[in-house]
Amino acid sequence: MSGSEEKKLNSLHEENSLYKVQGGKAAYQISPAYGQNTLYKVNPVHDAWDRALAAESICQDILTSARNQLYLNMRFMDCALSALFFQGDMGVHPVGTDGTVLYYQPEELMEQFRRSQEKVNRIYLHSLLHCIFLHCFPEKDEEGNPAVDVQYWNLACDITVENIIDGLYLKCVHQPASMVKRQALQLILEEGKVMTAQRIYRRLQTLHLPENKMQELRREFTQDDHGKWYENHPNSPQMSQRKKNWDNIRNRMQTEMETFSKEAGEGGETLVDQLRAQNQNRYDYKEFLRKFSVLKEEMKVDMDTFDYIFYNYGMNLYGNMPLIEPLETKEERKVEDFVIVIDTSMSCKGELVRKFLEETYSVLSESESFFRRIHVHILQCDEKIQSDVVIENAMQLKEYMSHFTVKGGGGTDFRPAFAYVEQLMRAKKFTKLRGLIYFTDGYGIYPAKMHVDLLSVSGHKIHGPKGSGFLYIKDKTKIHPLLNGGGQQRGMRSGTENVPAIAGLGVAAERIYTGFEEKIDRMYTLREHFIEEVTKIPGVHVNGHTDRSNAPHIVSVSTEGVRAEVLLHALEDKEIYVSAGSACSSNKPSVSHTLKSIGLKPELLDATIRFSFCVETTEEEIDYAVKEMAALVPMLQKYTRH
Repeated sequence: MSGSEEKKLNSLHEENSLYKVQGGKAAYQISPAYGQNTLYKVNPVHDAWDRALAAESICQDILTSARNQLYLNMRFMDCALSALFFQGDMGVHPVGTDGTVLYYQPEELMEQFRRSQEKVNRIYLHSLLHCIFLHCFPEKDEEGNPAVDVQYWNLACDITVENIIDGLYLKCVHQPASMVKRQALQLILEEGKVMTAQRIYRRLQTLHLPENKMQELRREFTQDDHGKWYENHPNSPQMSQRKKNWDNIRNRMQTEMETFSKEAGEGGETLVDQLRAQNQNRYDYKEFLRKFSVLKEEMKVDMDTFDYIFYNYGMNLYGNMPLIEPLETKEERKVEDFVIVIDTSMSCKGELVRKFLEETYSVLSESESFFRRIHVHILQCDEKIQSDVVIENAMQLKEYMSHFTVKGGGGTDFRPAFAYVEQLMRAKKFTKLRGLIYFTDGYGIYPAKMHVDLLSVSGHKIHGPKGSGFLYIKDKTKIHPLLNGGGQQRGMRSGTENVPAIAGLGVAAERIYTGFEEKIDRMYTLREHFIEEVTKIPGVHVNGHTDRSNAPHIVSVSTEGVRAEVLLHALEDKEIYVSAGSACSSNKPSVSHTLKSIGLKPELLDATIRFSFCVETTEEEIDYAVKEMAALVPMLQKYTRH
């Protein structure tokens, strides 16, 4: 090496360039420019301790470089990227995490970097996503042993995050997907579903793949070491705090990605869907059901303190008359009076209902929760009460479960169930009704007055400012904020209030509810007029009920021989703006499950659009939409793909 070259390398060293130890004999310097991993030989390092220190420094810089590159491409992950510390560990291959530290094996990490900077970036992001989605905190039993099949769980988690990374289309983590990987994803992933690690885990178990196939999948999807996942007890305070920290990070990520969608870049939809699925409020159903319980005294014999001397004294003194200590009374929480209402409309599948009842039965059949005699009404209801079965003991509930059939299949109307329960209360059919559980998807006609604890409303749904909304909280209902700070609105909000949006939302609410019944009646009239006219077009069908049992502002229309997307854009050219599929299915690549569940013909699943009205819609606008559609449909049907 010439003196000028050595001087150049020393200069790069002073600029925080990266180093590489190769062969345990010499140190190598790497250009600080991102993505460049050219190696330059420097002075040999002879001392083992010095080599170890050099390797530690190099790895810290490698991971810092990876973190910086990821941050530049994914600003919404700033909190996540700063949540892990780096630490060397000879027991991981090449990296692993416990949710707090990113452990690395120095030689293996440097070898990965030598091959590709993008490879290191991907490994970093892979481990980080495990933390974000709580993969590194698998369920464990009371003894701290995994409650999952480790080989399936590890693979399911790897498939989940690799699918997310592949969908991001980021150059800094790009790796061409092999044919094996693509075929595996086609086999495992289910169309139209957000494939979380839990779903993939169950999917792998049902496939019963041979060991050689499992090995092949592990080679394709494994990027990091999962050994650290199983070292700590799940109930330790440290683990609880780690999970809480990642819950907060994940919620913030979702907020930022949904607010600043361009930051996510192309392909960010998969990640957003995963965040939404993970961030859904998860309740312990057992604890929720126990909220319906009441304190009751039960007479019990304490066998640990039972006095046989007292018992035998009575037998000797009085012959066949044993003396028994007074029975002790113990207060226990017991489920007593309550009502279960099952939505049996077309939108609620029988399979889901059965799973709900099975979970309910598992709770009620616990000895500590179940009275010898209880009083539970199980109602099936769609547009009307279809059945009312009274359950008074565990045996009856088990019998009901074994012969359960769904009764109904019409639209969803919540009013009959509440009216029926009020009739039962007036007839004194309950000693003390503690509450009502309504199993439903939430879409239907609500009573004029609802006794709800929490209610969220999007502002734009009532013509308020876009991005505004409000949350109604019943008095004495306790909730905890997701983000702390600020102290606004009784501690439920951090940051500065959007005063113009709040004012606009208030005006919108006042206007929408002024003459509300008249507005609803007018929209029903417009809907009926639209249905009457649009069904005159050959090949056009209206889905669902055409009477006033459905929502007044939405009509689902299927057109034979015309794809929804084609008709949508054709109407758009006429300044008529509609949506494809069903509600809440915009921009989804797969066919709506709602359309499937209502029994729509296969050829119409991809030929369905949705017209939405509002209080400001006029009859003239409806007539114009029908007129243009009548002109477009026959023309588009001529060019149908076969």
